[in-house]
Amino acid sequence: MERSSPVPDAASSLIRFRQVRKSYGALTVLDDLDLDIAEGEKVAIIGPSGSGKTTILRLLMTLERYDSGTIEVGGELLGLRRQGDRLVPDTEAHLRQVRKQIGMVFQHFNLFPHMTALQNVIEAPIRVLRLSRAEAEARARDLFAMVGLQEKAASYPRHLSGGQQQRVAIARALAMRPRIMLFDEVTSALDPELVGEVLQVIRRLAKESGMTMLIVTHEMSFARDVADRIIFMEKGRIVEEGEPGVIFREPRSERTRAFLKAVLER
Repeated sequence: MERSSPVPDAASSLIRFRQVRKSYGALTVLDDLDLDIAEGEKVAIIGPSGSGKTTILRLLMTLERYDSGTIEVGGELLGLRRQGDRLVPDTEAHLRQVRKQIGMVFQHFNLFPHMTALQNVIEAPIRVLRLSRAEAEARARDLFAMVGLQEKAASYPRHLSGGQQQRVAIARALAMRPRIMLFDEVTSALDPELVGEVLQVIRRLAKESGMTMLIVTHEMSFARDVADRIIFMEKGRIVEEGEPGVIFREPRSERTRAFLKAVLER
């Protein structure tokens, strides 16, 4: 049965991009992007390399600044604030508060090599959320159970497989209790036999949590399974979006058809 997933209207959007433009020199990676994501929605973003998919996530994490337009999260501007009738760069203190709502898992695990898996997961909750060590460890151990790594809490990253490291990275992001989770090609650095264990964790999150999720992926069957909506991008623009069943079975755009044909026939 296909899931109904209308594009959210502006009033109900948790995440709102309006006319967002981002360039690197002469290369435009987001071209006046308009995008709305509803609370609790699971959205998979697909498209060729260089189409702007990862840039969307990096702007939400404030790892990059956008050139023009606005981004709002929970009705608050991200990276900007109003000063009279002008928009000016936000204060770092407020930016940190907005950013607390968002967690991200990257292609490469980015774990601290000198810390155990447990230490990697409890570091931010203690330092940023000011949890006690006991509270942070209890939260971490619940998350290790969820990602199937109960026996690996004391292990250092060098003693973990790539799939295990990525599951620690997912637990680390979840330990901050974010409202929004971003996943950026989280299986692309893994050996093929390790991909399934990571995707299974994300599938469970998508099914069991009310968290809003944006997933950049080249795993088409996974995108179809977990997403309420698929967005196909090219050259910094949204070419097509809709329910997974529609996008994969009856894409309207010739460019979407060509892309899916190429990736599904590999």
